[in-house]
Amino acid sequence: MKSVNFFNYKLSNLDIDNLFQKIILDEEDKNTKIINCMNPHSFVISKNDKNFKEALKDSYLNLIDGVGVSLYLTLKNMTKINRITGYDLFEKVIFIKKPTKYFFLGSTEKNLIKIKQRLGKENKNCLIETYSPPFVDKFSDDENEKIISKINSFKPDYLFIGMTAPKQEKWSFENKDKINVKFVLNIGAVFDYYAGYFPRPHKIIRSFGLEWIFRLLKNPRLWRRTLISLPLYVKYIFKEIFKSIRNVDVKIIDDIEILNKKINNDDIFIFSAFNLAMTSNLLGGNIKNENDFYFWSDGIFCKFFNRKIKKIAGNKFLNMLKLNEKFEQIHVIGNLQTQDRIFLSQKFKELYINFTPLPFGEPEDLLKNITSIEKNSLILLTLPTPKQELLAQMIRSKFDCVKIICIGGGLAIASGHEKKCPTILEKMGVEFIWRLRSETKRRTLRISKDIIIVIFSLITFRLTKLKISRYE
Repeated sequence: MKSVNFFNYKLSNLDIDNLFQKIILDEEDKNTKIINCMNPHSFVISKNDKNFKEALKDSYLNLIDGVGVSLYLTLKNMTKINRITGYDLFEKVIFIKKPTKYFFLGSTEKNLIKIKQRLGKENKNCLIETYSPPFVDKFSDDENEKIISKINSFKPDYLFIGMTAPKQEKWSFENKDKINVKFVLNIGAVFDYYAGYFPRPHKIIRSFGLEWIFRLLKNPRLWRRTLISLPLYVKYIFKEIFKSIRNVDVKIIDDIEILNKKINNDDIFIFSAFNLAMTSNLLGGNIKNENDFYFWSDGIFCKFFNRKIKKIAGNKFLNMLKLNEKFEQIHVIGNLQTQDRIFLSQKFKELYINFTPLPFGEPEDLLKNITSIEKNSLILLTLPTPKQELLAQMIRSKFDCVKIICIGGGLAIASGHEKKCPTILEKMGVEFIWRLRSETKRRTLRISKDIIIVIFSLITFRLTKLKISRYE
């Protein structure tokens, strides 16, 4: 995942090495490229500052700088989030081996002298220029021209701006067509750290993303900013959660005969397993609950809502699935092993099966690998939830009149390439415990996230209005 969506802001999810390589590769591009840092404070400001919001959206790169942002994105996306601070990138950029020009705009003259002296000692290949502008909310036209003229006369490769948010971001955005520079890095407090005005927090503190607490203790002026921004950020996060929680009407089919009849006769639909993961994504708004979305009761979880519903495990569903000959093709798309192919070929030997293995990636990227689907085809998706369901809805939008069944990990168990859960755990309906033995960290993290979302939703049940009904 090279980028992640954060309230309609596109944030880079590259690790520091790949990010740096991208910057080096794009050096030949003559356009000025602006790199900004996203943290809870900048996000809160952007909600009420149109120009600042525009500046952030126009960025070449937005780094995930704040721990509050990375934590939210980790829980939301259940994937590794690469948090890169402005200082992390700064440390990479200032040690480019080839001759490089650096311009520092911002801070005090005293700090700029220290920065120039230190960088000059640490990197003998670089040329350095600095400018300390007046501490005002907005520069006068004359001052602005003076700044631009000084930058352009030096023609730096990298322009570092340390004037705090949102001033630095808005200035670079408003003047990017006037300045002759390859990259602009809006890095704020990095100037103070590098100059030694403030000592940088210990590595352990940084690893936990607690630099902001350290800064508060060292700089009391930040208390007011933090005490305002942090509660507002939490408010926006919870507002988004409540916004995504919607009325969900789940149609459960727990009779295999009805399932087979519906699969073979209905025009178009998406079938998927209803379990903890699916409930979490439905309540969290990640998956649209459309009229033609049906579920079978895969997990014991659905019994918390309706005890009469019979459980059908994904592997049993596949073993009991019957398809008539009206399907011109079966497309099996996703994570596929040799045993999976053999199992399906033997089970549906009267039908033509087209196997399409997919690489790892996001649903939008995976869709590009699916070029054509014939009418009267049935698609079997073998991906994790919610990736397979999201991809199913994209396929439905791209191709007309197709039926899709999201079979997930059920195929691996049915085909025998993954060990079947012990009978006692299966009867208890806790197969997920058995599956934790592989990919333990990832699965545990996902289950924890799903439980949190569902519990939160149940606490606010009157808002969620979750309806579980049996399809008769």
